[in-house]
Amino acid sequence: MVSMYRANISKTIENLKKRGFTPFFVENAEQASDLVEKILEKDAVLGFGGSVTIEQIGLLDRLATSRKNITLLHRDLMDKEGLEKSKQYEIMHTAPWFASSANAISETGEIINVDGRGNRVAKSLFGTSNYICIAGVNKIVPSVEQGLQRVREIAAPLNIKKLNRTTPCLEKRTCDDCPSQSNICRATVILNMMPSSFENFFVILINQSLGF
Repeated sequence: MVSMYRANISKTIENLKKRGFTPFFVENAEQASDLVEKILEKDAVLGFGGSVTIEQIGLLDRLATSRKNITLLHRDLMDKEGLEKSKQYEIMHTAPWFASSANAISETGEIINVDGRGNRVAKSLFGTSNYICIAGVNKIVPSVEQGLQRVREIAAPLNIKKLNRTTPCLEKRTCDDCPSQSNICRATVILNMMPSSFENFFVILINQSLGF
């Protein structure tokens, strides 16, 4: 398993900048939510990818009371409206702003995400103008290779457990590249630089252990 270690924040920030991202480092969840609200334009329409980190920092509650009149396209809110899942993802895909987390961020400046449905990684590549990636420092790893290892041994098993599914990695904490229908590792995206279709790609690193 990838061990916890003291990440080199300044190196990570520097390399994210070199790769075209706009990184920030904040101390806690409240500061992160403040920053997201500050970044967002007035009357912004914000879609969300599935993210335990965003749930933990209470971002939806914070933005729901914002004076900027932000429209929140989150599946929990759309569930309450009775929208079918397929329609929810269709609507979220139109959002000019999108927020999610990362499975890993390397100190060399790459952002690593693995997805089951593919909506989260798709929006990190194309289809939106402004992306906000929010992650705790526990997601920072020395290299892309260790980032992929983190996904296999930490993020995927914990997500499988949360979703009440069963795959070999849940028990073994190692990847068997299983063909199970419960497999949530169906699409892997490594952002080597900010995709040229974006106007902004913000990365907010929080000095806490958050998410999977």
